[in-house]
Amino acid sequence: ALHRELGDTHRAVKTTMRWTGASERTAKNWIAGSHGPSGEHLISLLRHSDEVLIGLLTVAGRGEAIVALRLVEMRDRLDEIRQLIDVLLDGQGDGKGRTSGSSEIRPVDVSK
Repeated sequence: ALHRELGDTHRAVKTTMRWTGASERTAKNWIAGSHGPSGEHLISLLRHSDEVLIGLLTVAGRGEAIVALRLVEMRDRLDEIRQLIDVLLDGQGDGKGRTSGSSEIRPVDVSK
């Protein structure tokens, strides 16, 4: 899971060390998959890594929790997209795709 999320670069090792306080050798072993974290280190990884969290939930047979996590991620992403759309539309009128004083929705020219 760490390898999928961070890759196998030195930056991945440093990130893992920062997240957990583990040594460089330990972080390298986790990323390589030759050893796994236990206890406090696992909790730290779960706190920072969605891949580790999903891996743990999968092994634990908690697929419904993964679905719930993905729904929250999608909702958050949709909210970011909505905010971006509002910013883009602010120059077009009231930020809702309408020009002031009009109740009809007008298309936005995004080719500019």
